Amino acid sequence: MVSKTTKTDRKAGTREKILEEALFLFSISGFSAVSMSDIAARLSISKAALYKHFAGKEAILEAVTAMMVRADGELAAAHDVPAESPSADQEAYRTSSMTALRQFSKAIFRHWTTEEAGCRFRRMLTLEQYRSPAMGELYQRYISTGPLDYVAAFFRTKTGEAAEDRARQFYGPLFLLYSEYDAAGTLEAAEAVVAAADRHIDSFPDSFGVTKSESEDKGDRYE
Repeated sequence: MVSKTTKTDRKAGTREKILEEALFLFSISGFSAVSMSDIAARLSISKAALYKHFAGKEAILEAVTAMMVRADGELAAAHDVPAESPSADQEAYRTSSMTALRQFSKAIFRHWTTEEAGCRFRRMLTLEQYRSPAMGELYQRYISTGPLDYVAAFFRTKTGEAAEDRARQFYGPLFLLYSEYDAAGTLEAAEAVVAAADRHIDSFPDSFGVTKSESEDKGDRYE
C-alpha cells in the first residue's frame, strides 16, 4: 500500500517536472505559442493527466512566477538586503551595506543567467514583453525598471544626490550583459560575460564616491 506521504511527494515531484518542462518550452517559443498539448507531449503524458495538476497555461505561469518570487526572497535574505519594494521598507534600505548590494547583485545576475529556471524565465519574459501587457509588466518588474528602482532606492538612502542616475550607471551595464550572455555561443563566452558582470559590480564606486578598494582600505563605512 502506498502511503499518503509518498503520494503527496510524487504529486509534488510531478508538478515540479511540469513547471520545468513548460518553462523550457515558454523560453524557446514564448508563452503565447505553447499549448497545453505541447506541454503534455513534452512530458509524454496525456492532456487529461496534465489538467489534473494545472487548470491551464495561466495556472502554470502563476506557479512559475511564485517560484521566482520565492527565489528572489531567498537570495535577498541570504545577502541581507531588502526583498520588499522601496516604498514598503525604507529602513531596510538604510541599513543595507554597499558590500551586501554588490554580493546580492552578483547572485541575481547568476540567477537570471547561469541558473536554468531563472534564465528560462527571463528569456520567456524577453520574448513575450510586447505580446502581452501582463508579460510586459513582469518583464519590467524583474528585468528592467524593477531592479533599476531597487538600486535607486538603495542609493537614495545613502545620499540623495542623483540616485536615479547612479542607479542607471550601476544597472545599465548589467542589463546589457543579459543580451551578451544570450548571444554567447560557447560556455567559455558565457562565463566571460558573468566575469564581466562581476568586474563591473566590484569596480562601481559606492554612493559616497569611494571605490571598493578605497572602502576596504578605510573600512566599510556602511557596515
